[in-house]
Amino acid sequence: MAVSKRPILYFADTGHEPYGLVEKKTELAIAKNHRLDACSWCIKIVIACNSASAVYSDTDEVRGIVPFGVSSVLKNNGPQKALIAGNSIVRSGIFRKLFAQHGLPIRQRIAQPLSIQIEKGVLSGEKLENDLQRILKPLKNYDSILLACTHYPAIGHEIKKHLKSSCQLLDPADEMVGWVQQIWPSKQDSVETVFMSTGSPEQLELFRYNSKKVFDVYISKVYPVVQDEMDFTF
Repeated sequence: MAVSKRPILYFADTGHEPYGLVEKKTELAIAKNHRLDACSWCIKIVIACNSASAVYSDTDEVRGIVPFGVSSVLKNNGPQKALIAGNSIVRSGIFRKLFAQHGLPIRQRIAQPLSIQIEKGVLSGEKLENDLQRILKPLKNYDSILLACTHYPAIGHEIKKHLKSSCQLLDPADEMVGWVQQIWPSKQDSVETVFMSTGSPEQLELFRYNSKKVFDVYISKVYPVVQDEMDFTF
């Protein structure tokens, strides 16, 4: 059976960031307003943001990153487990609820300042070090820490400096990528990746610049999306 060469669409919501500071009802309204489940031309939709995933229920077509984070922690053998995340997802209680279903207590620390600095392209410096020291000091003897924000792996080497050498940093994206590889058609040649985002022209340019600086992902063009509308004309 021939496989249709559909593009991989990366949709960023730069116009509403940071999600970690957005109230749950507003977050849900944003997600619903973008009508992810109405994209009938999409094969699968992956929500790579923990905060957005926490307020959008998984379906056969839409899968969020939060369950992958839970899975990565459950597979880890270290007895002392913790997570760092943005303000809204910690206060939502979603991780406590999911881990409680497995009888597993987990320590949580709000690390919103880290998200904000990484979004600005700040990967080192005195302010970042001070924030890391304050956030991670209570976790310095833990065996594993879940990075419950997709930004945090960008400063993984800085985070490790404040933890014991044997502590494992768990990136839920690793679990999610494994799932995507399983469900994605195995034979596709030259599949195009299209990047789109809400936000002002200045925000889009900063998103493009920081994608290279922070994650070493070069994006030649970001197609603008009219804020609060899913207009995929490009």
